[in-house]
Amino acid sequence: MRLYLSSFRMGDHPDYLAALAGESGRGAVVIANALDDAPAGLRRSGVENELAGLAGLGVTGRFMAAPELLKCAIIPRNVN
Repeated sequence: MRLYLSSFRMGDHPDYLAALAGESGRGAVVIANALDDAPAGLRRSGVENELAGLAGLGVTGRFMAAPELLKCAIIPRNVN
C-alpha cells in the first residue's frame, strides 16, 4: 500500500500520485471527509470531481466513506 495524502483536491503534485500508481493499474480510494456534512448532491458532485481528476491522471479511483474505511481497518483478517 502506498499513500498520497492531500488536504485539498490533488494537492500541488499530482504527478507524484501518478508515479505512485505507476503503470501497473493500481487504483486509488477517495475519502471525502471534508464533505461529510454537505448535502447529498454536493457531496456526490465533489466525489465525482475527485474521481474525474484521478481518471485524468490515468488512475482508477473509487469512493469509500469513512465508516466503510473503519470497518476495513477493524475486521480481523488472516494474513499469511
